Amino acid sequence: MQNKLSIWTLAGLLMTGAAMAQQPPEPPEAPRAPRAPKAPKPPKPPQAPEDAEHSKGERQRSSHAGSGPIALDERRSFVAKGGVVEIENAMGTIRVSGWERAEIAVTGQLGARAEGLEFQVSGDRATIGIEAMNPHGVSSDLDIKVPAGSDIEIDAFGAETSVTGVGGSVQVESVNGSISVSGNAKGLELQTVNGSIEVAAGAGQSKVEAVNGNVTLKGVGGDVEASTVNGRLSVDGGAFSRGHFETVAGQVAVHCELSKNARLEIESVSGPVELSLPASVSARFEVSTFSGEVKNELSADQAKRSSRYTTEQELSFETGSAGATVEIQTLSGDVTLRKH
Repeated sequence: MQNKLSIWTLAGLLMTGAAMAQQPPEPPEAPRAPRAPKAPKPPKPPQAPEDAEHSKGERQRSSHAGSGPIALDERRSFVAKGGVVEIENAMGTIRVSGWERAEIAVTGQLGARAEGLEFQVSGDRATIGIEAMNPHGVSSDLDIKVPAGSDIEIDAFGAETSVTGVGGSVQVESVNGSISVSGNAKGLELQTVNGSIEVAAGAGQSKVEAVNGNVTLKGVGGDVEASTVNGRLSVDGGAFSRGHFETVAGQVAVHCELSKNARLEIESVSGPVELSLPASVSARFEVSTFSGEVKNELSADQAKRSSRYTTEQELSFETGSAGATVEIQTLSGDVTLRKH
């Protein structure tokens, strides 16, 4: 996925034998690859005693040099709204939940070989992390309660991550871990390489990216982008002002409504696409598939072959006042338009 063109080059090679006698049109632009996750941070060097004291903020490290896990129960006062909570745990679990207190509470347990818990508060920013010489060799379980109005930033290299009941923005980056978010976050930015992503939240703006894993969105609306390279993309949302959904190898299923003048784009390289909209939808539709069929239940319009030299099917039609725009492109797979 480092080179967008390589996706289409590979697909073209696989189809060369079947298309020798045809003149296929230029395929649509390949889906954008999710950006590479940040490299994990190197182990932190031991601090000198004089560096452990800070003139501002509050800092405490829960020391732990034993061979077995140790229970955690740490609390700090924190701003009730608008604060930023940074969390880092390379292995294990991270569970974050919002509550109506101006306080952060950390429970759970430190894994064996962990040196301690870093828990620092400075003004409207808090930092929580595992201290270890080799963070990727320590599995810790963190249960963290934060003020519901906080913004959350999580670096979870291989940890399973869940966030519930947070009204601020939520950012999660992972390499080998699944991510789940529920609640009414004002914004989402979620990314994993090997793992699934599940969202049940009404965010105003969402960006969700996976490489090897399914992506499931429920109850989202507003401005939404979601993609996966190898996996199923399922969207059961509210009203979108803008939606962009794409896969390389996997099915795309979208069940939603469209705001006035909304724009919805769906792209797939290899996999079927199914879009379900209200029967009263007002939109202009542009649909094409190079190798597949287009099935339309939203109107009496039916797809036609773009020329006698190709298998590509195209369908253009309008419903209602045609205020919104819907564009669907797939290289290999059926496209089905349904009404609900």
